[in-house]
Formats: sequence, structure tokens, C-alpha cells
Amino acid sequence: GTYIDSEEDGFDKWLFDFSIFHSYGDFTVGHFISNSSVSGNVIYYNQLAFGDSRIVRGHNFPRQFGNHLLLSRHEIRYRFLDDELISLNPPIFSKFTQNMRVSCFAYSFLDTGVLYENLAKVQYNDFKTGYGIGVGMYMPYMPYFALEYGLNALGYREFTIALRASL
Repeated sequence: GTYIDSEEDGFDKWLFDFSIFHSYGDFTVGHFISNSSVSGNVIYYNQLAFGDSRIVRGHNFPRQFGNHLLLSRHEIRYRFLDDELISLNPPIFSKFTQNMRVSCFAYSFLDTGVLYENLAKVQYNDFKTGYGIGVGMYMPYMPYFALEYGLNALGYREFTIALRASL
């Protein structure tokens, strides 16, 4: 976990992230759980929000802010291209960057999260849940690239092209 204390701005921020991965041959099962809280006079860019890297896939809502955030993400990945060597030969690349290792995988996911002010008042209906499928690729010198198709309990569908840090 991480604790941020900003005496000059008058706020406190707690971030607790936990992730675990288990590999079974070409399959990987991953779990990510995040619990975050802020208190005091929190300035805009230090508020907790759904959006950016804290998303529930399958939901396309504008960024939402609150004092407490609970997020759970789960994936089952199948690696169909494992550290394949790809050689590029354009004249603008040096020999160091001409050969790259690329890893590709397909996955299914289930995400759920809630942004709240008072945990005692959180109800089951307050949780946003999304599920879907995707394909992803790791490449050197670049963030994780993904194409995802997500759904939520209301039947809303979302197609996402993402560049981000991994789960």
C-alpha cells in the first residue's frame, strides 16, 4: 500500500493495490484488487476517480470522483504468441532496436467496482460490473496494447483500444 500525506495541502490519501497471477502452461489467471481512500481538502488531481487506469471495463461513463474506491479485476489469459522474435530492417532503426520480442494473448475479464462516500451506505446496486473478451500485446519500448469488447449488466457494449500499464 501507499500513504500520501500532504500537510501543506491538508489531505491524506491511502492506496492499497494487490495483484496475483498463476500460470498453468499457456494460461494465466490474474486478480487485481484495489482499495483507496482520501480525506481532507483534496485538490482535483489527487481525487479518486473511475476513469484512466481505474476503470470497470464494459462501462463508458464520464470520470466520476469520490473519497473511497474499491475495484476488483479478474482475467484468464491464453498466450498464443510467446516472446516471438520480430526483425525490422528499416534504415531509421539501429541494430539494437531492429530485433524485438513480442508476446500476444487473448483473455476474458470480469471487473467490478464502486466509488462511495460512506461504506455503510453502499448497496449491491451501487457496484458497476463489466465482463468481456480482449486481445493484448506486449512489445519492448511501448506500453501494453489491447483491443477489448466489454458488456455490463444493463446490456451496454463497449469496444476499447487501449495503451496502458498491465493489469
